[in-house]
Amino acid sequence: MSPLVDFAFKKLFGVDENKDILIDLINAIVSADDQIVNLEIKNPYNEKSFKQDKLSILDIKALGANKNWYLIEMQMLRHEFFDSRALYYWSKVYSEQLNTGINFNGLEKTISINFLNFNCLTEDKYHNIYKIKNVESNKEYRRDHFEIHFVELKNTTKPSVPCLIAGLTS
Repeated sequence: MSPLVDFAFKKLFGVDENKDILIDLINAIVSADDQIVNLEIKNPYNEKSFKQDKLSILDIKALGANKNWYLIEMQMLRHEFFDSRALYYWSKVYSEQLNTGINFNGLEKTISINFLNFNCLTEDKYHNIYKIKNVESNKEYRRDHFEIHFVELKNTTKPSVPCLIAGLTS
């Protein structure tokens, strides 16, 4: 079974017995500053606070030893509004870090990594990273807490790139 299939992806990367390959997968995507040596796999459900809220279920949600949150999605089928969904999932994980009595300085960086088996963006590159920056100065926002990666597996001719996930599993 292909590791790109949702069920196989979760069984391969989303279990404690295989967290070493999940760490390798994350480290293959994120910057040197966000590399991890250990993590804790968390409940992938973003619980509803109110009855009318939308329940969201991530493929993998993990907390790194560096206190960064990592959410990983594998999307095989085209989803018309996946870019909005990715932002929503990121915001849920970020906002759920605060409980009653915790100050805003308790919020930690949240990195969303989205593997897509279709092209969602209008970019030429297969790996695109989005952060919050000033539109004029291009300076990054004071708090480096927002980061969303899109890895479009169909947007490359390099054979090694679509095989990234399969390569980590061999």
